[in-house]
Amino acid sequence: LECITLVGCSVGKERFFTDAKLIMEMLQSDLQNILQSWIRMCRCLGKDFVPYLPMVIPPILQIASVEPELRVQDSNAAEEEDGWEYLTVGDKKIAIHTSVIEEKAAAINMLYAYVFELKDGFIEWVDRTAAVLVPLITFYYHQGVRMAVLNAFPQLLQSSVLHAKKTGQGADKVKTLFEYILQQLLDGIRNEDDAEIVEAEIESVHECISMLGENGLSAEHIPAAIEVVNHVLGWVHKRRGDRAAQKAKHNQGLSGRGILEDELRDNACESELAEIIGALAKWNMPLFLPVFQGMGDTLTKLLASDHFADKQLGICIFDDVVEHCKSKDVVKLMLQAFLPAVVPNITHADPTVRQAAVYGMGVCAQRGQELFVPLVKDITQNLLRAITAQDARFGDNAPPTDNAISSVGKIILYQRQHVDLAQLVPAFASWLPCTADALECVVVHNQLCDIIEDEALSQILFGANYQGLPAVLKIFCELINTQYIEPKCQNRIVNILKKIATFPPALLQNSIGALPVEYRPVATGLFAKLDTLLLPVS
Repeated sequence: LECITLVGCSVGKERFFTDAKLIMEMLQSDLQNILQSWIRMCRCLGKDFVPYLPMVIPPILQIASVEPELRVQDSNAAEEEDGWEYLTVGDKKIAIHTSVIEEKAAAINMLYAYVFELKDGFIEWVDRTAAVLVPLITFYYHQGVRMAVLNAFPQLLQSSVLHAKKTGQGADKVKTLFEYILQQLLDGIRNEDDAEIVEAEIESVHECISMLGENGLSAEHIPAAIEVVNHVLGWVHKRRGDRAAQKAKHNQGLSGRGILEDELRDNACESELAEIIGALAKWNMPLFLPVFQGMGDTLTKLLASDHFADKQLGICIFDDVVEHCKSKDVVKLMLQAFLPAVVPNITHADPTVRQAAVYGMGVCAQRGQELFVPLVKDITQNLLRAITAQDARFGDNAPPTDNAISSVGKIILYQRQHVDLAQLVPAFASWLPCTADALECVVVHNQLCDIIEDEALSQILFGANYQGLPAVLKIFCELINTQYIEPKCQNRIVNILKKIATFPPALLQNSIGALPVEYRPVATGLFAKLDTLLLPVS
């Protein structure tokens, strides 16, 4: 059976579909042994697997619904049995049948796999699945069950959202499901003390908010989400304070794997809080803004904090509000109140803080307009220092550097009259291509196209005698047909190359000849097949 389904996944739906229908009918007789095979079948068939869900999902829901067997006995009771986990509480010992719980966790992961694969094809089973999974957020007996449930929530919501968009029906069901899930998540976060679960709950909240999309929240949801942000922030600060007190008490401090894991988990929780704020700002700014205006003191404290995770969170909040707020007055207030506190972090030692800060400079260059002008030269010089640092393109420093390059690109495009373009434009091109930050490298390479398509900027880039052309050709050779550009950008590059192909033949040949040896045949090949490089754009 395992072999059959693996072969089916290998050959694809078109060749396997007829045989798959026959196999699915044969498999009905032995459900427990074929659950994993059904999942592989689903991955192979995609939406064509939907007709089999009435056979597949009920037994999985039944397993996910099973209550674990518990026994309470004296702490000095008989020897412990295999398949049971024991917890001593006072003079009693609580025994939990772990094999049943492991099956429960496996079933929930299967439900996650089906809804992830089928998206809106799972819609008929969303309500029944949610009814089973949502109460399990407080299933304290098993971490794996709770983590699987939290992973499934956004997928269930996405299934409902996609169905509503496709059919124009079900918007009320989406709202009801979201409120049901959100309330349980918020209550869970308020009462949770396990940092791993808290992180997963926060992540689930921000993913659910993002799944709803623009203006998906109601007015009552925003204050509840912010209240949880404040709660978790206070909880993280208390945990840090407790650890600091313990270190002071022990003079030389505490160390060890557990302490380090606690610190890392707290930092991760703050990063997830930034994601919640980002989702609120991006998708629900009109409702978020009035609530955010009461967070000024919190933001000031975060930016002034000596702890890098606090500082990163504060800068991310600043970035998100400036980027997504349509009110020029609010953007003006944000820059006046907080930009001076953000700027020094452009060269911060911690890469996560530095990345948030340099990204924000690009946002301010684009959105801040005249308010950015007094600081633009100093900010540009700081960005140059961050980009040209000795280890800027290595390890954890590489993504922040890509973001810094992107911000220089925005300064060129939106603040051109206030900077030295003769220095900045060639420098920008010399840093390309960017390959470390999957999102930002796409932005940067589109900026290169913007510069080339701008008559004044392209003259600076290419130079009076087109001495800058080889550098541009080299970048294009490294970008075509890679993940570092999107199809629309590749088509822009192809159209630029078509124009370059009309340059005098001697100029073009000299420019190709000036490339490093290994790039010359690549460039020649590009010009020989330009029309074949155009990609469909969705």
